[in-house]
Amino acid sequence: MEIRRPTEHGLLSSLLARGRADETTMRRIASELVRFHSAAAPTRFSTDEIQAIADRWSRTLAAISAPMDGHFQRASFRAITELGERFLTENVSLLRSRIVANRIGARHGNLYADQIVVARRQVRFLGPSHRLTDETNADVAADVAQFAVDLDHRGHADLAIVFAAAYVRLSGDSELGAVLGFYKCLEALRRADPAESVAITKCNPTQSVTREREHHSYLDLAWVYAGGLERPLLVVTAGPPRVVRGQVAHNLAEQLGLVHLRLANGPPSAPGCNGTTWPVTPAEPEWNPPVEPRRCYAETRRRVARWLRHGQSVVVEGTYGRHEDRAALRRVAITAGARFLLVVCHGDEAHTQNAPARPGHVISVNRAGRPTTRPAPRATIVESAPTPWLVTIDTTRPIAETVEQILSTIRGPLPNEHHYPTVHETFTARNPDGNPQSGSLVKRQPKRGPDASGPG
Repeated sequence: MEIRRPTEHGLLSSLLARGRADETTMRRIASELVRFHSAAAPTRFSTDEIQAIADRWSRTLAAISAPMDGHFQRASFRAITELGERFLTENVSLLRSRIVANRIGARHGNLYADQIVVARRQVRFLGPSHRLTDETNADVAADVAQFAVDLDHRGHADLAIVFAAAYVRLSGDSELGAVLGFYKCLEALRRADPAESVAITKCNPTQSVTREREHHSYLDLAWVYAGGLERPLLVVTAGPPRVVRGQVAHNLAEQLGLVHLRLANGPPSAPGCNGTTWPVTPAEPEWNPPVEPRRCYAETRRRVARWLRHGQSVVVEGTYGRHEDRAALRRVAITAGARFLLVVCHGDEAHTQNAPARPGHVISVNRAGRPTTRPAPRATIVESAPTPWLVTIDTTRPIAETVEQILSTIRGPLPNEHHYPTVHETFTARNPDGNPQSGSLVKRQPKRGPDASGPG
């Protein structure tokens, strides 16, 4: 469906920026896309569809590898190349079956957040679909991948997952999960093409990032889609309030396709705290909060554990000034078999005091019930000891430099495969000499002999 004069207020990009798009919105968009694919008549060309997909992959890699720079070399060009070769070699029969089922033959090809209007519980796609050629006429999963990559790039990976799941449920395309990763990597590489970046910038005028940052961001996304992370990742951006830690977390979510969880100073049942992404408090007045904010920390751990169990990487934003809260999140990551990285944000006193509060978010409330923007005292935040999984950044530096520092750590190994005691183990045991040894992870030995105080 098409409309000629879109309303800026109803554009999906505006709804995402204002936090008004939710899971219900994604399900409606998926339903409209399924209706479009069902009504579109499949078109057949003289060229083999599978060969057309392989040619498109080769052309995209050639366009990217020509202006290759140091950033893309770090993103592992070899891993991305192997993904395409392995997919096109091992999934020939799968692609043939999708051709028979009319899954390959017609697609929209113009699904961006700036080209979708959501108003009055209705969804409209702006403008006509792309001209159907051998290059654009491909798997309908490419439409799902195109919109999912756009959501990931905007820092809404959770909504992208909901959209893909809703499309599979409504269309009955159970094979989409096997091909979605390849098409997402292909779409990210296409949008990282310098020739395509100009057209994308004109198509999305509301994007405030530069073309160079978009280029690097899409390359990082392609690296993640190609399996660059190998395991799920949990990143915690901690530090005093108002040190732009939220912007750091949002940039990481954009470049790596992470689910962004924000911690609000309120109970999980409070208005605005029942979604996947919570509102951000520009300032937290006290660091020993009452019981209800402590429940928010517990709810955050539960949500993090749920995402990690499904193989999705997460970035959590909050003060996390206590060792207990940081260690609890790290235990969640290790239990789920994920990597863990703690990013502590620091800024000078003048920068912290003068940092503007971000509009559109809730303000902290003190114990008297009055709104306040007073930052937390520095003395109440306990500093972490130097560890291999800790990165300290200076938020007074440019955001691009701090994010690149974090990304360089993520691309390397994180030595966090440490063992935590289970219910069958204890920290206190006796060595063969009979002396107590605290802090050792030794299983409790059963009592032997009449004297339980000795080894036997």
